[in-house]
Amino acid sequence: MISVSIKNNISFPKLLFQEDLMNIANKIFIPTMVQNIDNQVSLDGSPLPSLEPSTIKYKIRNGLSLETLIATGKLRRSFTAQEKGEYIAVFGFYG
Repeated sequence: MISVSIKNNISFPKLLFQEDLMNIANKIFIPTMVQNIDNQVSLDGSPLPSLEPSTIKYKIRNGLSLETLIATGKLRRSFTAQEKGEYIAVFGFYG
């Protein structure tokens, strides 16, 4: 009978992508989101849906912007990227 023993002594280096993820979020993703809101297009470049008549009436009544996804501008200004732990960059909007 043949006996085989396999030992796995491979050690992989610790890879940290935190800085890369933060750069991607701050230099690409967040500016793209803001630009898309300004241009009234979705992430795939298609136009945002029109506002419902009730939403238009509400916005007029309250002196808000008639553009989709814009009322006060708070959402547009709220996109952030934050470091959470060693390996994770969290992108979100807060407010």
